[in-house]
Amino acid sequence: MLTSEKTSKARKYSLTKHIKNDSDARSCLFGIIVFSILSVFFLIQKKSSGIISFCLLLASIVAFFITILKGKNLFINGIELYARIIDIKSTQVRTIELNAVAFVYRIKGRKYKCINNLDSDELSNYNKGNLIKILVDPKNYKKAMIMSKFRSMYLEDTIKTRPAKKSRNQDRRYKQVQDTLNNLVDELPEDVLKKLNGGIMLQNDTLLSDDGMYTLGCYHNDPRRLGRYITIYYGSFIALYGNKSFMKQKKALHDILYHELTHLIEDLAGDNTLAIQDQEYINSFRK
Repeated sequence: MLTSEKTSKARKYSLTKHIKNDSDARSCLFGIIVFSILSVFFLIQKKSSGIISFCLLLASIVAFFITILKGKNLFINGIELYARIIDIKSTQVRTIELNAVAFVYRIKGRKYKCINNLDSDELSNYNKGNLIKILVDPKNYKKAMIMSKFRSMYLEDTIKTRPAKKSRNQDRRYKQVQDTLNNLVDELPEDVLKKLNGGIMLQNDTLLSDDGMYTLGCYHNDPRRLGRYITIYYGSFIALYGNKSFMKQKKALHDILYHELTHLIEDLAGDNTLAIQDQEYINSFRK
């Protein structure tokens, strides 16, 4: 199977874009504006409510800076990986609608759960069971943030990434591929899974090079962040095997997975024979 090295995203922090994308930061900023106006109004009127409004103003300012610093730290230093949504809840508190997304993820062999608040318009993009990209605090794995809060702050990868083509039964097909991959992963020995401390992910992307070659999967070794992990590209897989039977798709997934596992074994053994063969295979088509 065709593999490629993962390119790192350039993370250029922007406070303006952070506030624009982070609903928590916007809520705190809104509180600062409202309580500032109320504080001035009540203090001019010499009412005791002015003191309460001023205290709430200070609380909003503190909450705003905590939110910004937490988000900035995650954006700059966060570990990028995939999580699975396990629950979505919406609660109406008077005129305010609160939306929460709970998700689970694995890092260094351990399972973690986290909850993020999202705007109502963002909530429609998520469904229970979906895979989402998150950033995890490298100093505290229990803290994580959904990357959509930073979606406009990323520069594009050097590799062209195209979203998988949409169709009526896309969700069903994606779930079928995910379930098939999960079953294949469940068959792997425990020792192998322990070596893959970053896990095996199904990423909803199509990686297509300028000369028309698809990247179906990739083995990564990132000792500074996720460690060893494997990515299978759903969009590329469907582009090549979407019209095949279920059994042929299962065999193709099996071959892709075990090809990347071979890279893992060679990496552990200090051998790069398969990587060289892959590059020679790619070069043969580019001549």
